Amino acid sequence: LGAGETKIVSGAYRDDTQGSFSGAVYVYDADGTNEVKITSSDLQSGDLFAYAVETNGSKIFVGAPSDDNANGDNAGAVYIYDMDGTNEVKVTPSTATTGTKAGQKLACSANKFAVGCWSPGKVWVYDADGTNELEITTPAIRMTIALTDDILFLGDSNLNVIYSYSTTTGNLISSVSPSDQDASTDLDFGRGIEVYGSKLVASTRMTDAVYVYDLDLTNELKITPTQKQSSYNYNSQRFGTEVAISSNKIAVTSGINDDGEVYLYDLDGSNEIRITAETSILNNLSNSGFAKSVSLSEDKLIVGNQFYNGN
Repeated sequence: LGAGETKIVSGAYRDDTQGSFSGAVYVYDADGTNEVKITSSDLQSGDLFAYAVETNGSKIFVGAPSDDNANGDNAGAVYIYDMDGTNEVKVTPSTATTGTKAGQKLACSANKFAVGCWSPGKVWVYDADGTNELEITTPAIRMTIALTDDILFLGDSNLNVIYSYSTTTGNLISSVSPSDQDASTDLDFGRGIEVYGSKLVASTRMTDAVYVYDLDLTNELKITPTQKQSSYNYNSQRFGTEVAISSNKIAVTSGINDDGEVYLYDLDGSNEIRITAETSILNNLSNSGFAKSVSLSEDKLIVGNQFYNGN
C-alpha cells in the first residue's frame, strides 16, 4: 500500500488475471475514484506481481518476487510504471539467482528505489528509471528497508538493529538499537521502518512501542499507546505491526486479526488518535484484516482492510 500527493496505490498479489497468484496493482485518485488496474506485460501464474508496491508520486514500483527470468526461477523482478500504468520498465538485479526472490521488499525516494529479497544479505539500489545499479551487502537477516536519495536504511528484526548505508558508495554509515531495551531479547525492533523528510520511524512489535530518530539515527523518541481498548490482547494486537510517516504525522497499526486499529500521532508523539474499523465490517467477517497495511500522504490516512468483502 502506497500513497502520493494525489494517488493511492494498492497491491493485490493474489489477483488471478493471468492465473493463480499472478497479481495486479490498483491505482486510485486520493478520493478512491478513477481506478486503474496494472498488470505486467509478461505476467504469469504464480509471479506474485505486486507483493510489494511503492510510489514516489511520479512512478510506481512493483515487486514480483516469484518472477522467472534469465536469472533463474523465482529470481524475482521489479516493474516501473508511470502513474497511469504506462511506460513499463522491467528491472532484474544483476546478481539475483534462482530463488533470490528480488522484489519481496521495496522502498523508494524522490529519485531512487531499493529492492530487497528473500535471501539475506543483499539490497540493490537504482535510479528511479531503473539504471545505475548499486548492490549493498549487509549482515541483516530478517530485513525491512526504507530510503532517501542519500541513505538506505535496513531494519533487522532478528538482531534488533537498524543500519544506514550510503546510496552513493554502499558503505555503512551508522546503526542503532533501542537505548532502553536489551537488544539480545526478542524485541522485533525494525520489523517496520519508514522515512520521510528528516525523520525515521521504527517499530518494536514485541514491546508495544515505536521509536523515532533523526536520519543520523540519533535523538531517539519512544512512543507508546495510551488508549488501548479494554479488551487489549498483547498476543493478537501488537502495537507497531506496521508504521507510516508523513511531514507531520506518524501512523502505527495494532492488531493481526479482526480487531485491528490504527494510532495516529504528531511527530513528537503527542495528540494520539485511535482509529478502529466500523462495527459492521468486523461483524461481517471473522478475520477482516483491518489495518493490515497503512500509508500516509500529507492530508490522508489510508488503511488497508485485506479481507473486507464489501457486505
